[in-house]
Amino acid sequence: MAVTRLLELKEILGDPRSNPPAPPILPVSRSTFYREIRAGRFPRGVEVSPGRVAWREDDIQRLIARLSNTGRKSEHEENTRRAD
Repeated sequence: MAVTRLLELKEILGDPRSNPPAPPILPVSRSTFYREIRAGRFPRGVEVSPGRVAWREDDIQRLIARLSNTGRKSEHEENTRRAD
């Protein structure tokens, strides 16, 4: 059975105060991140202890891939419209 790595919120959204500063994996604000979870567009976290939530790394990687594919389709559609 494969072990899934868990990511804390600061690993996903970045932490500019850490030394060295941690860049974001997903460059959105904290409020946007939670709004997208409530809307069902981003994955829900896993409660690892009372008051502490983490996200499965593979869920975040799938989210990034899905968002990347959505962006590429939009660019393709835009280029197709320009060609017409």
